[in-house]
Amino acid sequence: MAQHIVLVVAEGLRPAHLERLAARGVLFPRTVAAAPYPSAAFAACLTGMWPRRNGIFEMYNRGLRVPTLFSAARAHGFRTVLMTDAPSVIGPHLGFTRDTDTFLPAAPDTIRPQAGRGARRTLQVVYLSCPPVPGEPGSGERSWLTDRIEELTAGLAGTDYLLGVMGSPRWDWSRTDGSGRPASVESHPVGDAALSGPLLFLGPGVAAGVRRPERVRGIDLAATVVARAGWESRRRLDGDPLPLGPAGGTDGADRNTYVQAFVPDREKYESFVARVTAAGRKTGFLKHTLRAECFYDGPYRLARYHLPSAVLPTVVLHRWTGECFEPDENPTRAASLSSRLDAYGAPVLSRRTNREVPGHLRAQLQAMGYRI
Repeated sequence: MAQHIVLVVAEGLRPAHLERLAARGVLFPRTVAAAPYPSAAFAACLTGMWPRRNGIFEMYNRGLRVPTLFSAARAHGFRTVLMTDAPSVIGPHLGFTRDTDTFLPAAPDTIRPQAGRGARRTLQVVYLSCPPVPGEPGSGERSWLTDRIEELTAGLAGTDYLLGVMGSPRWDWSRTDGSGRPASVESHPVGDAALSGPLLFLGPGVAAGVRRPERVRGIDLAATVVARAGWESRRRLDGDPLPLGPAGGTDGADRNTYVQAFVPDREKYESFVARVTAAGRKTGFLKHTLRAECFYDGPYRLARYHLPSAVLPTVVLHRWTGECFEPDENPTRAASLSSRLDAYGAPVLSRRTNREVPGHLRAQLQAMGYRI
């Protein structure tokens, strides 16, 4: 049972940035986030639930409505700490500080260990929006992040700990038309390269030098922590614990993943966040629109892009080759995955009002960003 748990989530982190540390733990280089922006992606990691269940599926609007890892840790006698250099987003306004004993808005260079030998059992979560990582991943140079992780592990020496390091997507406004709408399918940040990042675990009982090839999800982070800590979750988690032992004879299967992007107008977003930061509390509502969504199923990846000038969404199907995703022409498979994506995005309907929406009307409404 882990006595201390430290989780470090850093935007823009790539597998090569963890090259040195990976020799000491289990690395999952193909970890797919549940959303292409920090708020929803981090909420999914912290709750182990899809954005549709945990409450945060938009970029900056609704807050968390379910318990988090902080809730579970506190219920089991752990001290809980959240440190971040992005408190306007990863902070109290969206509910991230709920059930935390200590919330520390801090610059990256002031991040220090909060757990270690002789200390009370602690869950420390660090979120970095601008981590100073090397410009050339894989150059062999020791990055600031590597040094800081080694500082954290040194402080945890002699204890039963679990340390996780994870990459998080960074929303790129320059690849949209400014309102969050994709200028084209190719330029949209909801692509596999933008959504996928590394997840590394270190600690006693965690195998060393293991690189897992299968695709996993950000929501699996919480399930893994709960399993390693021996906690009982009060709610059903969508994620599943990850294997942290020695590599076996066969690789795990790729895990199915849903991703949706609900995005506001850029100027309105920046103005809204500025008002919230100045006021110290979140009030009002910021309009978001569904701009893109995708579903990973085994080797397939289906994406639907809601382009500003199109009546119907652009649907693209790809298949994983072992190295990358390549276009795949399979209408039957595309239709099947589209129906599953529809089911994920649909709200729970009343049994008395559950009626079929005509196909042409459904397509038009979805193109406008409505959920059917």
